[in-house]
Amino acid sequence: MATKIARADEVAPAPRRRGGGRWRATSGLLATPTIWLVVFFVVPVVLVGLYSVGLLTLLRNDDYLSLEHWRFFLTSDTYLSLFWKSVRMSLGVSVTSVLLAYPVAYLLALIAGTRKYTLLLVIIVP
Repeated sequence: MATKIARADEVAPAPRRRGGGRWRATSGLLATPTIWLVVFFVVPVVLVGLYSVGLLTLLRNDDYLSLEHWRFFLTSDTYLSLFWKSVRMSLGVSVTSVLLAYPVAYLLALIAGTRKYTLLLVIIVP
């Protein structure tokens, strides 16, 4: 058996890398939802946090870098009762939504054909 020996002037082609474009496509697909999340969720939450401690103010005579508003919130019976009422209400709505959504999702998973997409459209459109 003779083996072929490569000469110095012969250059073997570089092996083709697989999946190089896949990373670019994945990054492109994830960029829009990530930007949307940052602009419409993270930025407003950070701004509210900055306003709450006085780093950002709307008026000139507002307190700067003060936790007085937080102390008032945490010691006031009115605000704390409203806060816990909101927490209970949000938990109730979340549990109710999950209990109603799972049977509907199970039904949609079992239905085959075009009726599945019609029913899904009827659920999503409103």
